[in-house]
Amino acid sequence: MSSLKPHAPSTLNLIASGEQVNRLGPVLLHAAEMHETQTRQRIDRLLALLTPLVTVTIGGLIGGLIISVMGAIMSVGQLAQ
Repeated sequence: MSSLKPHAPSTLNLIASGEQVNRLGPVLLHAAEMHETQTRQRIDRLLALLTPLVTVTIGGLIGGLIISVMGAIMSVGQLAQ
């Protein structure tokens, strides 16, 4: 248990109290649900931050491609004159 101490002190407190009242199973299920909820919230926040970044990046790449193609078309048009 000492290796878990820096990572989840609230979980260790839950486990200790569950052992004292002889209801370790339900307490462990509650701890697992708590950690799952926290993990889902972190993932949702990360996706909320990454979505605009990915959108802007893809837009920039598509814009660069369009500018490159239009530049090539214009240079061919100037050579034909």
